[in-house]
Amino acid sequence: MTVSPRGPVLLHFNDTPWALRLPINRVYATALTRLGYVLLAVGLDPLSKGASREVMDRYIREELLGERLLLGSATVVPAHDGQRGAPGRLKR
Repeated sequence: MTVSPRGPVLLHFNDTPWALRLPINRVYATALTRLGYVLLAVGLDPLSKGASREVMDRYIREELLGERLLLGSATVVPAHDGQRGAPGRLKR
């Protein structure tokens, strides 16, 4: 994952030229940079941005049971001067 102080937060995929732009606010991005590591949960089915806690809990349970929730971790690499840093490795 590359975090830029003025640019996007990018999640890189191992051994590919692709990255996913993540909608993360600057305060959270700064915290990720300081930690240097992030745990990820990616649901393969849609979930509303405004979902309640109960809906999210049910979604997680159902996605885990259906093997539709992917869990992983990534290292966080700060980008400097607006340049994209070396991508962190995504681990499963």
